[in-house]
Amino acid sequence: MWALIEPLLPPWPEKSPGPRPVADRHCLQGILYVLYNDIAWQLLLLELGFGSGHTCWRRLERWQQAGVFDQLHRILLAELNADGRLDWSRACVDGSHVRAKKGGSDTGPSPVDRRKAGSKHHLICDGRGTPLKVITTAANVNDVNQTLALVDGIPPIAGRPGRPRRRPEALLGDKGYDSNANRDELRKRRILPVISRKGPRTSRAWASSATSSSRPSPCSTNSNDSPSAGNDAPNSTTPSYPWPAASSAGDVSTGPNHDGLEGQRFGVQ
Repeated sequence: MWALIEPLLPPWPEKSPGPRPVADRHCLQGILYVLYNDIAWQLLLLELGFGSGHTCWRRLERWQQAGVFDQLHRILLAELNADGRLDWSRACVDGSHVRAKKGGSDTGPSPVDRRKAGSKHHLICDGRGTPLKVITTAANVNDVNQTLALVDGIPPIAGRPGRPRRRPEALLGDKGYDSNANRDELRKRRILPVISRKGPRTSRAWASSATSSSRPSPCSTNSNDSPSAGNDAPNSTTPSYPWPAASSAGDVSTGPNHDGLEGQRFGVQ
């Protein structure tokens, strides 16, 4: 890890006032120690030799402003792509809320935390869960507004012969990303949208309706509905579905809540 990060770190000026700064490698170890153990910066012990928690925090901020971690992210993605460990057949988008007690530019009233100050992390990952792009916004920013920003924010990922890749084949999302305008924009980018649609009926209700529609009613009085000796079984084996069939080959809106059969293909429930 250090061999990858060291060339990316900004150099210190040769002549700087004050005492000699703590070595970058020790600060990196302190940063990883705090993040791995999920402790506060002020609880980092000086006896560990990583410097104070405040020193490590300032070094982390300095590297973040210099774009060190964005460059490291691209390098790691390129290595995964070279090994064939990135799944470009699909990408998933989602978001999560975090509390921001000290406020900041990317904070706002959280709709899930009694309007306390918070932020939201918007994430797009590949089919194996590898993060491709992360965007931080105020907590009251809707997920649907960041869909295209996430897709367009995927960096060009090298590691394979040909041009660097930055587009998945399909994009999966829940009802929070339901937008016909975004679906059109995704298709323009040659990305198949597989996004749940908002509606009164859930996928479980549709499945229950599909099961009940193919089951004979116990109150039926029609002789054709009740099998008897000497009667042949019905010739048709085509199942009946509660939604209409596709009107053309280009219409894939056959599913109840998703963009047609592609929802079944990618296992979206």
